[in-house]
Formats: sequence, structure tokens, C-alpha cells
Amino acid sequence: MAVVVNPGLDRSEPPSSVLLPDQLPPARSFTSRPHPYTGTLRSLITTTTTTTMAPPRRRDDDNFLPEALTPPPSLARTPPVIDYCSGRVAAELSWPQTHRGHVAKQPCPPGTIGVATYTCVMGYWDPKGPDMSNCTSPWTNHFTQRMRSGETAAIVARELAEQTKTAVLRPGDVPSTVRAMAQLVELLDVQLRNLTPGGKDTAARSLNKLQKRERSCRFFIQAMVETVNNLLCERAQPAWKALSVMDQLRCATMLLDTVETAAFMLADNLLKTDTIQESTDNIRMSISAPPTHTHTHTLPLWKNTGF
Repeated sequence: MAVVVNPGLDRSEPPSSVLLPDQLPPARSFTSRPHPYTGTLRSLITTTTTTTMAPPRRRDDDNFLPEALTPPPSLARTPPVIDYCSGRVAAELSWPQTHRGHVAKQPCPPGTIGVATYTCVMGYWDPKGPDMSNCTSPWTNHFTQRMRSGETAAIVARELAEQTKTAVLRPGDVPSTVRAMAQLVELLDVQLRNLTPGGKDTAARSLNKLQKRERSCRFFIQAMVETVNNLLCERAQPAWKALSVMDQLRCATMLLDTVETAAFMLADNLLKTDTIQESTDNIRMSISAPPTHTHTHTLPLWKNTGF
């Protein structure tokens, strides 16, 4: 503490800026007791006190962190919520502004039929792109109508093979063609039942039906193998890539199941032990009839005598 005495002041009367001892505020308690007042008038006293606040120390024992090291809540901002997907052009179609969580729908591009969809996910478009799996060529509906009318399955299968050989496949043509092949197998099964020899058929007529069954299956298998080859060629890759992964797996699985079912149908209708081989660039098939296979039980060569 520094004490300054001004000699120019009259000591008989204290200055107005100096407080008398009985006017001073009570002294604060300190660690050491202050000296008692002696009654002597002191001159002007100027006291300068500087207080410095030290920052709190970090204590590892109770994981205490000083407040200055903790980022203020205002800095931890959440990203802004975008309510709409901006309009854009994708897959040859113009998509309008769409609210998040909604699905935009547009007619398929020229030359195809159906509806394409595009999902707005939380303010941004689906990274997978538009769903074009429902965009098909007009000829797919033509084959569907022919199957419903009950035309011969083997003939329709042959025309389907020729169509897929030259046509530009759209994304929806792949699943539509695979479904058509599965429906053709079911149609062939129904038509083969109509060629089953009956009890009233003669031996020659029964043999004729069995030969027609075998020829229909052979003709059908040849057409189906060509159709599968057309779907797996390099020209069809853009149509496959436009499908989602789940649609690709679904189509591939159905394609294998359909070919396998048709192969078993042919094996069951071979009249003699034989091996049929069909080979293309993308598929090879070998069908063998089991040696124990026989159709003699279907021929009405004798009558039941009860023994």
C-alpha cells in the first residue's frame, strides 16, 4: 500500500474528499487483525488495489473441465431441413419439384408404356435414380394377350425368341419377358395334358400323342434357350443395369427356375433314352432321359381282367 501526503493542505481542517475515522466503512476481516485507531488524523490516502482472477484448473479426479473449454451450445448447429427435392432431368424424363418422402410419377419415355417413379428422400433424390422397371415395349403386351388367348405355347415361345433377338430392350422388358417365359411353361404344361393318351385311344393314336408331346417340348426348349441367350447378351446389359439389385436378383432367379422346369418337362416326355444338347453364347443345356423312364403304362394294350 502506498501512502501519499500532500503538504499543501491545511491540517486543521480535513479536505472534503477525506473521510474522518468515524465516517470510514467498517474494515473487512483479514487473516491478520488491523491496528487499532490511535486518533491521529491522517492525510489524504490513495489506495490502489488490483485483483486478478486465475482460471479454474482442470481436475482429472472428478473430470472437471473449465467452462471456457466447453463449446457453447450455439456452435453445435443441426443441419437445415430441406423440405423439397429440386426439379431435374433424369432418365430422359423431367421430374418436378417434389416434397420429401413423396414419390414423383411420370409417363415412361416415348416408345414405351407404363409409369416411371422417382422417390424424394429427406430433401434429396434417391441415389439409385428413377425406377424404370415398369417401362416396357408395346410388344410385351402383345405376347401377353396371345398367351391368354390359348395359342400354342411352342409357337409363341419361338416368336418371343425372334422378338428379343432384334428389339432394343427397355428396363421393363427384362422382367416382362421373364414372366412371359414362366407363363409359357405353365401354358405348355396344360397343353401337354391334352395330349395324354386316354383309355379309349388306340395304340397308334396313343403313340402319336406321345410323339407330339416330345416334339412340342423339344421345339419349346430350343426357343427358350435362344430367348435366355438374348436376355444375357451384351446388348441387353443397359436394360439389366437400369433395374434395382432386388429386381435383378428376382429376374435371374425366376429365369433359372423357368429353364429348369422346362428341361424337366422335356426329360419326362422323351420316348427313348437320349441326350439333348442346346448350346449358345451364354447358355448351355444338356438333357438326358433316365434309363428307367418308360411310357408303356400309358398305352392301352390290354384290359384289366381283375387279376
